[in-house]
Amino acid sequence: MPRPKLKSDDEVLEAATVVLKRCGPIEFTLSGVAKEVGLSRAALIQRFTNRDTLLVRMMERGVEQVRHYLNAIPIGAGPQGLWEFLQVLVRSMNTRNDFSVNYLISWYELQVPELRTLAI
Repeated sequence: MPRPKLKSDDEVLEAATVVLKRCGPIEFTLSGVAKEVGLSRAALIQRFTNRDTLLVRMMERGVEQVRHYLNAIPIGAGPQGLWEFLQVLVRSMNTRNDFSVNYLISWYELQVPELRTLAI
């Protein structure tokens, strides 16, 4: 009988997102995520296999969150509706640091085939 999970996948993915935003994609490690979420690196490997699989799961989750967010934005007709939509979108981009990290994540998505398919 498998041991019960101490942390849900969502908790792990949320912690991984925190680590990714803090460290960027180059310095993102399973050890860093394990420390953040309070699990062993081995537990993460057992659940997600490797770093790239964890990143793919994070990106899949991120794509779903963005789709949900975008679908919830009221969109008006014409140029004014477009302008209001763009304002909401830009405000959601957060701080300058988040922008640079998101830019690096976008670059990284293009390097890993599984992530590239999600980015397109």
